[in-house]
Amino acid sequence: MATTKRSGKRAARTGTNKVRSLSPEPIQQDEAADAACLVGELHLSRCAFAKAVEAFTRALETHPTVDAYEGRARAYRGLAAEDERRAAELRDEG
Repeated sequence: MATTKRSGKRAARTGTNKVRSLSPEPIQQDEAADAACLVGELHLSRCAFAKAVEAFTRALETHPTVDAYEGRARAYRGLAAEDERRAAELRDEG
């Protein structure tokens, strides 16, 4: 690996003598929001509704999209269903 004189960043030589940077490219806001939405969807699939709300909220703070709003709404509905189920259990106990 070589260090470029201009930037001081580490770089690697490819087979064609071109130098490519090993430093990661900065993530764009829309890409970060997409990643947060995917994390939210993963949490939804595991019924981790509170974590899903957090992930979708991060996406909305970064780059609001229809998918992020709809995902957060689904997560809140999941939390509501859990609360209703727990309330019914307590009602049946007492």
